[in-house]
Amino acid sequence: MAVKLHCGTSKKIGTGDFGSVGAQCGVEVELDHRILEQPEAFHDRLLTLFETCRNSVQHELDRQTADKQFAPSPEAKVVPRISGRGGSNGHGVRRPGRDASDKQLRFIRTLAAGISGLDDTRLAALCERMYNASVEGLGSLDASSLIDTLQDIKQGKLQLERLLGTGADHDPF
Repeated sequence: MAVKLHCGTSKKIGTGDFGSVGAQCGVEVELDHRILEQPEAFHDRLLTLFETCRNSVQHELDRQTADKQFAPSPEAKVVPRISGRGGSNGHGVRRPGRDASDKQLRFIRTLAAGISGLDDTRLAALCERMYNASVEGLGSLDASSLIDTLQDIKQGKLQLERLLGTGADHDPF
């Protein structure tokens, strides 16, 4: 039995004339059902797919804007979406919303301080890799997702090195 995984990314850049250009990428893959028995391998596959989508979206935006001078809007960022898996708001699609609260940012820093090997530099790299944003640039939903991820790392459910892309290079699926 196969498991279907859907993921996608989109990004919009505001133009000086109150318009915008945008691009999106969606991927659907079938994986062997045994991948669910190895959460780290599953998560690594998901991160790889998101990274591929992010790169494709950026390439398309670069192509669209090659001969035009557009200034990206300050709120423009990549927003990953996972179909069929509810976010913290109970919906399958995550959209940019309000900025992360000071309380969320403090909790992120507190959690990170309690994880061996996760200093400010590596936390910034993790945030950039997962959300294409700095810690301070996270939206509320992404901050909530990062908090869940940091708690999973602390509990041993996820491996920090794999999330940073410095872990094992092999993918059994």
